[in-house]
Amino acid sequence: MADASNQSASGQPASAPREFFRALETLRGLAACGVVAYHARWTFHGSQTFPKLNGWVLVDFFFVLSGFVLAHNYATRLRTRGDLQRFFLLRLARLYPLHFLLLQLWLGYEALKWIAANQFGLSGAGAPFERNGAIAYLTNLTLTHSLNLNSGTTFNVPSWSISVEFATYGVFALLVALLHRRRALTSLAALSLSAAGLALLLRCSEPRALAATFDYGFFRCLYGFFAGVVVRQIWSAQPRSRDTPYGVASTAEIAGLGALALALAVSVEGWWGSYLAIPLFCCVVYVFAEGRGLLGELFSRPSLMYLGTISYSIYMSHTIVTVGIDVTLRVLKRHVVDNEIRISPWVGDGLLVATFVLTLGLSHLLYRWVEDPWRRRGRRWVEDRFAA
Repeated sequence: MADASNQSASGQPASAPREFFRALETLRGLAACGVVAYHARWTFHGSQTFPKLNGWVLVDFFFVLSGFVLAHNYATRLRTRGDLQRFFLLRLARLYPLHFLLLQLWLGYEALKWIAANQFGLSGAGAPFERNGAIAYLTNLTLTHSLNLNSGTTFNVPSWSISVEFATYGVFALLVALLHRRRALTSLAALSLSAAGLALLLRCSEPRALAATFDYGFFRCLYGFFAGVVVRQIWSAQPRSRDTPYGVASTAEIAGLGALALALAVSVEGWWGSYLAIPLFCCVVYVFAEGRGLLGELFSRPSLMYLGTISYSIYMSHTIVTVGIDVTLRVLKRHVVDNEIRISPWVGDGLLVATFVLTLGLSHLLYRWVEDPWRRRGRRWVEDRFAA
């Protein structure tokens, strides 16, 4: 989940800073909220609609956006070994502190489950340490836990995408370092996403299609990320004009939202049509990179952009809330059908509102006290190290 901002990850101006990335910032935050709703495992009004049922595919929007933004910031800036080291340290400072903290919290949750089961005979939250054992913990510590080293998703489930995205950064950085010309990077990026898409098709066509996570999620990330790289290369080659008619820009943005809705509609887990979500997300990113129409203006409001600012914290921490509610309802012996807890939709609506309120509040605190301060500390350490 790279920052869709006007600055590079180092805090210095990007190669071509453009303020219209504000709309992408908001879309990133809204996508994170969509993932929160997807993980609500209880009935509520709308729980059987495709935006909720297929919300898992919004993770691929993050991959496409990351490819677009990092290509924008680094396509011409990674040439030496020092550049590569600096890039990886900055990305690690961006991702790791919050991941590390939440990993410890989930380890504590497993310990509480063990105490509840062995000391008080309570159950209902799954067997303690069943999936989250020593190997899972070590692979989570090293951000390798979703490189087909475990038998399922482990500890903080959403972090699977952080694991594969960090590995994808390595592929991207090496390509940029080896290829200094834009056309060569575009061609090789296109080849990489094609190879990744083919690998994903061969490995995951049945029964999950695009919805690979702990096993072949790396190919899934490569597919989306390098699609984003190609979109950025195409986008940057087009002449930019501030004279685009407002109505034309607004119409394009409405069409972009239509592409986003279509991506959700076709992304039925286990159906090949979910692969179409990636090119549709590419259209969304391309359109809203301009952000000069009605929706672009709306999405540029600071209150909405703040969702993007804290989107990483939203994405990484929301399962604390959803799992807490899920476990409580299961302990209360609510009726479960196909892993969905059947309660009154009106009660479910209230729980969903509570989920968003609690998640946004928690994410604000995590961003203010963990994510942003440690990112700034890491950035200062990296800058001091490479300035010496």
